[in-house]
Amino acid sequence: MTLFFVLSAVRGEVAEPAKKKLQVFILSGQSNMVGHSYYITIPTLLTAKEPEVRGLAKLVFKKDAKISRAVIEDLIATRMKCDELKKGLRKKEIEAAAYEAVQAEIKKLQAQVDDKMQRIKDTFVVSKQVYITSIADGNRGSGPLTVGYGGNRDKIGPEFGFGLTMAQKMDAPILIIKTSWGGKSLNYNFRPPSAGPYELNEKEQAAKNAADIKKNASLNWRMMNEAVHNVLKNLKKHHPAYDASVG
Repeated sequence: MTLFFVLSAVRGEVAEPAKKKLQVFILSGQSNMVGHSYYITIPTLLTAKEPEVRGLAKLVFKKDAKISRAVIEDLIATRMKCDELKKGLRKKEIEAAAYEAVQAEIKKLQAQVDDKMQRIKDTFVVSKQVYITSIADGNRGSGPLTVGYGGNRDKIGPEFGFGLTMAQKMDAPILIIKTSWGGKSLNYNFRPPSAGPYELNEKEQAAKNAADIKKNASLNWRMMNEAVHNVLKNLKKHHPAYDASVG
């Protein structure tokens, strides 16, 4: 379940080139909106057969980025070697005499993995036009749009491709407000007022916490609205290009 809202000011007279109305997009939903795609999978776009898919690579990577499928495969190979040694230690398959040497090798390999992952992360675009304020379960953050606004700092959700695509289509500053919590439903957690009061089923009516179940209906709808309005109250804090005189 994913909800998309758009708040976009109507364009009036042509403003100065440096001053454009801030375009605000509200993205809300559950696990798909939270985003659980690791950024290290994105370079597969480079080897896709479809030209439109390969074209996405030009959108998400910096122009001078040196990235390829081979870079990812090298990272995976190093990671697997490190994990295999860790597994051997856990299962006590390593001889006592070699224990310290294996630990040193693991430390060395882990450092290589961390360095390679950071190098890959550094190849992704950091937008100057699109900013985001995001709640993705426990991963919360604000700043220029790039990878890391998904389920954790190594993941992405729909906000990444969506925001960069909107930047291509709009000559204006863009702010994404994302509110997402996994495992929620539209009928209960995100229930809008227009759907009417939530009615407990027989099992819920008989539960000891029936009152809490009733009270918590639409909780994520309320949390979403609270988060959105908190951002709208101080737009300059969340997008440096916002100009109150322009709107």
